[in-house]
Amino acid sequence: MSYIYDIFLSHNGADKPWTEKLAYDIESNTEGRPLKVFFDKWDIKPGANLPEELEKGLTGSRFLGLVMSPQAFKSDWVALERSTAIMRDPAAKLRTIIPLLRKPCNIPSILTPLIYIDFTNDNNYNETLQELVNVLRDKDAVRGGQKSFETVYLQEDKRLLENHLTAFERPAFRTSCIWELFLRQLNEAIDDTQAALNTGKLFRRDKTLVDEYSKASEFKTKEFKDSFKKIAVLLSELKTIVTLFGDNFYVDNPDYKHHDNFYAMLMDLGRKGNKSKIRKAVADMDLIDTKRNEIIIIINNLLAGTGRTLDLIELSSDIIKRGYIGGADLIAKHIQ
Repeated sequence: MSYIYDIFLSHNGADKPWTEKLAYDIESNTEGRPLKVFFDKWDIKPGANLPEELEKGLTGSRFLGLVMSPQAFKSDWVALERSTAIMRDPAAKLRTIIPLLRKPCNIPSILTPLIYIDFTNDNNYNETLQELVNVLRDKDAVRGGQKSFETVYLQEDKRLLENHLTAFERPAFRTSCIWELFLRQLNEAIDDTQAALNTGKLFRRDKTLVDEYSKASEFKTKEFKDSFKKIAVLLSELKTIVTLFGDNFYVDNPDYKHHDNFYAMLMDLGRKGNKSKIRKAVADMDLIDTKRNEIIIIINNLLAGTGRTLDLIELSSDIIKRGYIGGADLIAKHIQ
C-alpha cells in the first residue's frame, strides 16, 4: 500500500505548538528522502468535515505518531485516532503506532508493550528527533536510544522507593533487639511504617510530619506491587511476633518492673537462670531481627542499580555470643 504521509501526528491542543515544531523539523530534515507529515493545522482546511479529514489522514499515513502527555489522554480526538490505528494493527506487527513521550504521564495499558521515543528532555531534542526520523526512513535507531514503558516504570518505581526509605531507616526499625531496643518503640515503628505505606505520610509520635511521598499503591510495575504486598504481610507478622513476645514475657514474669526493652528483659531472665526461658527469648529476638531482615532484603533487591542499600540487622544471638553486650556471659552459656 502506498501512503501520502509518513506520519500522522496525533496530539492534544495543549501540545499543538510543540507538535507543530516537531512536524516542521521532520519535514525539514534533508538527510534522506523527503518526509511528509500529516498535521491538522496544515492539512485540514476551514469548513472541511473534521472526522472525514482525520480518517483520510490516518489511512493515508504510514505511521501514527502519538504525542503523549497528561493532556493527550484526556482528549476524545486523540483517543479516537489511537483506537483507529490500533484497529489497523491490533497486534502491533506492522509497528504503525510510534508513541512519542512529550511529558511524563500515566500510559494506557494497551500501549505499555510498545517501544516509545522519549522527548521529555528538551536538551536532547535533536538527538531524539533523529531517532524518529530514522524510524520513518527505516534506518536502524541509535542503540540505547529507546526505552520500553516497563523500563521507564521500573525506573520511576525505584525513585519512589528511594523516597520511601525514610520509613525503614529509623533506629527503632533498624536496631538489633539486644541493643536495648524498646518493645514500645519497635511497635510504634511498625505502626508508623504501615501507615506511611498506606497513606504516603510518615509522622512522629507527636503527630508532626516527618516525610511525605506517594503511597505504596502507586507503584506501577508488578515486581514492586507484589514486593510491597509481601512487605505488608511481613510487617503484620512482625507486629504479631513483637506483641506476643511482650505478652508472654509479662505473663511468665509478673514481678518484672524494669524497662520494656529486650536487653533488660533478657538480663532479668539471665539473673534468674531459667535456661528454657532464656533460649526461647533469644530465639524470639532472632526471629524479630530475621523478619525485619526479610523486609530489608526485599527492599535491597528492588533498589538494585540505584547505589542505595540498607544494612541487614545483626542477629541478637550473634551479638550475645561474641560478648558485645554487658552481662553477655549470663546468657551466652545457655544458648551455645
